[in-house]
Amino acid sequence: MEGILMRKQLKIALAAVMAAGGMLTVAAPAAAAQEGNPGPWEMPDVRGEILQRAINSVLSVTGDVDLDLELRNRKDAREVINYTNWEVCAQAPRGGQNISQKAKRVILVVRRPNTSGC
Repeated sequence: MEGILMRKQLKIALAAVMAAGGMLTVAAPAAAAQEGNPGPWEMPDVRGEILQRAINSVLSVTGDVDLDLELRNRKDAREVINYTNWEVCAQAPRGGQNISQKAKRVILVVRRPNTSGC
């Protein structure tokens, strides 16, 4: 989630710098091209993958859209910080289903590697 928020902040900072330099009109076509893939987006099956790889797989399908990516740890109260220390045990939508272009929402349920249950 931090990576997604960092990208949004980077986009905002870059737009401010470009506007200050009078280059916003030149950059508009490039920015539009980075809005993401037009879709439809087929959700990859990321169950069993390390969280960071799973997020990368989802983003490779959707491109750079403002995706509502929700991470859930239902096993305990630990916060999900380091994405390489977590494994995806459930997902919505399921692998092979389309990600809604209207809601742009993906839910990944995580657990610590080598643990049972979800």
